[in-house]
Amino acid sequence: MKVFNFIFSISMTLLISSCSKDSLSETPIVNTLLPDYTPFTIGSSFNFSSSAGSYINIIKSDTVIFGKVYKNVANTQVGSQTYYLHQNGEYRISGVSPLHAGGLSTPLTDFLFLKGTGEVNSTWSVSVPINTGGLKYTARFDYKILAKDTTHTTNNTVYKNVLKIEQRIVNIFGNEELPAGVNNFWYSKQIGLIESDAIKTKLVSFSIK
Repeated sequence: MKVFNFIFSISMTLLISSCSKDSLSETPIVNTLLPDYTPFTIGSSFNFSSSAGSYINIIKSDTVIFGKVYKNVANTQVGSQTYYLHQNGEYRISGVSPLHAGGLSTPLTDFLFLKGTGEVNSTWSVSVPINTGGLKYTARFDYKILAKDTTHTTNNTVYKNVLKIEQRIVNIFGNEELPAGVNNFWYSKQIGLIESDAIKTKLVSFSIK
């Protein structure tokens, strides 16, 4: 089935306005450090190649959203900011990320894309309600940990302590479920994403501060 290039109506204004003085006055929940499959320290950068072109993720700052400290990441390909949170071994994203949304430029909110403390064969799902042009349906992202603490070669570089994740995308129209794609993701501990089937993404170089 043709995957619709959808955008659902989540207002990013809510995310930005949550960084008001009231939010900043709260005690934020800081990002957990270990195990860390997204070491997004401020000033770090990650250079990727993909079928959509090369791009760089640059970690710009900490941003408080709903009392939690997200990492503000500038993506030179999307041309907008995305926000990553690592808390208690779980990794979430808010903002536009075609990489995590199956190649689609749809905004995500508190989207759980990785469980670093999960065991092999453990699973989780994330459902996103869609309403575009009067068409309403649900996109469900089913995740499964396929391997852990393994090695993986990307661009002739062998990475250790790698976590492999499978992502299956299902579009749901009423009682009908239509498969919309399968992607794999490889994350190396203390480095981050090194490769994904999604838009044929590969890590080219990185600098961790």
